[in-house]
Amino acid sequence: MGESLSGDSREIDEEVAKEWEHKLLQNTMDKELHELNRRLEEKESEMKLFGGINTEALKQHFGKKILELEDEKRIVQQERDRLLAEIENLAASSDGQTQKMQDIHAHKLKFLETQILELRKKQESHVQLLKQKQKSDEAAKRLQDEIQSIKAQKVQLQQRMKQEAEQFRHWKASREKELLQLRKEGRRNEYERHKLQALNQRQKLVLQRKTEEAAMATKRLKELLEARKSSVRDNSAVSNGNGVNGQTNDKSLQRWLDHELEVMVNVHEVRFEYEKQSQVRAALAEELAVLKQVDEFASKGISPRAKNGFSRASSLSPNARIARISSLENMLSISSNSLVAMASQLSEAEERERAFTNRGRWNQLRSMGDAKNLLQYMFNSLADARCQLWERKMEITEMKEQFKELVSLFRQSETQRKEVEKELKLREEDAAIALATSATEQENTQNSLKHVADDMSSPLSPISVPAQKQLKYTPGIANGSVRESAAFIDQTRKMVPLGPLPMRKTAAMRQGGKLWRWKRSHHQWLLQFKWKWQKPWRLSELIRQSDETFIRAKPHLQAVRRVV
Repeated sequence: MGESLSGDSREIDEEVAKEWEHKLLQNTMDKELHELNRRLEEKESEMKLFGGINTEALKQHFGKKILELEDEKRIVQQERDRLLAEIENLAASSDGQTQKMQDIHAHKLKFLETQILELRKKQESHVQLLKQKQKSDEAAKRLQDEIQSIKAQKVQLQQRMKQEAEQFRHWKASREKELLQLRKEGRRNEYERHKLQALNQRQKLVLQRKTEEAAMATKRLKELLEARKSSVRDNSAVSNGNGVNGQTNDKSLQRWLDHELEVMVNVHEVRFEYEKQSQVRAALAEELAVLKQVDEFASKGISPRAKNGFSRASSLSPNARIARISSLENMLSISSNSLVAMASQLSEAEERERAFTNRGRWNQLRSMGDAKNLLQYMFNSLADARCQLWERKMEITEMKEQFKELVSLFRQSETQRKEVEKELKLREEDAAIALATSATEQENTQNSLKHVADDMSSPLSPISVPAQKQLKYTPGIANGSVRESAAFIDQTRKMVPLGPLPMRKTAAMRQGGKLWRWKRSHHQWLLQFKWKWQKPWRLSELIRQSDETFIRAKPHLQAVRRVV
């Protein structure tokens, strides 16, 4: 018991540790998933910021602007070069008009150079914007890669969580299955233990009873053998005495014969008990050998052969097997001691029997008259025994007949009980139907109760209703239930005709046969008249006959109740 309790506590601790480990792992993975969700939200919000600007449109716009600026720059440079060339050409001449044109061209050249510088600045700014745009694209790409990586980690973590939950569920299911199996085995072991305890107790009681009977038989045999010696001495003294009459001699011979017969009967009883005890000991020894062999196989880890005895013994738990082995050894020792005592008494009785046989059993008979008297006594005893045997046989035959009658009565009572149960079931169904229709019938019943006195004083005129199928247990005079009919014995209620029926029922009356129904009250039927040959004017006589029938049926009703 202590080992089982320690094993159970160890299993409980292991289960608690496993559940705690699973809970910690679930919490850790939940935290990781929460962190991944937070990072994913941050990255997605950053990605939305990048996605808010139409980078492709900006790229096309600024690219177009750069191309336009480059074209404009090239045109301006060409204009500058043309103007420089014109200035150089004009510088060669010294005309005043030329100086004027030179100033104009110089002013225009300065304007163009300023415009070229602005265009270069714009180009550089656009180039810087393109570089920043490229960097932002790279950052967005990196951010997208990070988002994809976080999503992949999230999927892997979710798969791990699902796998871990599935593994824990499988472990929990297998654990519960093992626990159910262990509980089942525990219940089976408990049942086997109680069964073995009952078997041991029963076998101990049987063995104790047989041992006590054998001890008593052995003791009686020993006393009879001792009494035989004294009776032999007394008979020899009586037969050798001179002053003893013949009647005393006859009585002593009769006592001697009774004693010899009793000794023989006791010897037979002891021998019979010895054989029974030997059979019991052989069965116990065989069971003990099987249990020891199974225990030896179990200690070596070998499965025993598939035999009935081995299978039953191997199905026992080790503790039950050990307890059974110790109990069998104890019973075997008790049986062996009893067998030794009976064997010693039997051997002594057989030796004395051989001694009597050698000397002669009938040496005490001194005359023919003693022999005839003893033979007559033996004949009378045998006749009495035969008569008693015949009486016992007749008693056994009568008891067998009584047993058959009791069995037949029991079967009849079972049949009656089933019929009563069926009848009660039918009545419950009828009561349910009546309760369902009681609301509609109650109004008609109340209207009919107002005219009870007038209806009883007037000639009887029952209302015809459509004929229904006559059931076996339909309540009426002839086929009514005894139990329900007995309820009307002490009731003094007036006969009330059935109230007016609806139009559907009256339309159906014309199609079926006439069924005259009368009832004692508004909820229980008493009489049923059907077809023309039944006479409703004999109502009072039929009621009186039915009441007498119920009164006569009271004893049978009580018998049926006792049977039920």
